[in-house]
Amino acid sequence: MRSHISQSEAAKEMGTTQSALSRAEREGNPTQDFLQRYERALGSLRPSTSSTSNHEDRPEGASSSSTLEITTLKLIMAKLVERYGIEEMYVFGSVARGEALPDSDVDLLYRFKPDVSYTALTLQNLTDDLESMLGRKISLMSYPALLRNAQRSRASKLFLDHITPDLIKVA
Repeated sequence: MRSHISQSEAAKEMGTTQSALSRAEREGNPTQDFLQRYERALGSLRPSTSSTSNHEDRPEGASSSSTLEITTLKLIMAKLVERYGIEEMYVFGSVARGEALPDSDVDLLYRFKPDVSYTALTLQNLTDDLESMLGRKISLMSYPALLRNAQRSRASKLFLDHITPDLIKVA
């Protein structure tokens, strides 16, 4: 569902300035109160009907707590993109569908920038940072590796086809 809500509209509905909202999205670490006001603002500005869904927005039926978690994830990823050289990050699974339980993990597909070299330690540090910041178990999967495997393996292709409708870009 693409709502086409501007930062200015969301900020006005939140009772803050567009520059404050932009700074929170860019720098991360907003307060819980700020995130709750953001969620309420988006909920009140979002049209009640939708005909399409895409990778940029939450799928139809995703709960408001899922929206809050996805918003939090986007803010966190804004801080980690440069540190780890992340080109893209998508959330999928129960969090993306709005079906996450308190003990559900967060499933993420990542792609590093082409010029970034990384090791298993890099991935572990990224996982540790995300788990610490989100307070949930994180499951990372390489997007390029999944795409390569989907070309060779029917099971990987079926898995990719299954998760693609749920993908929400968070970085």
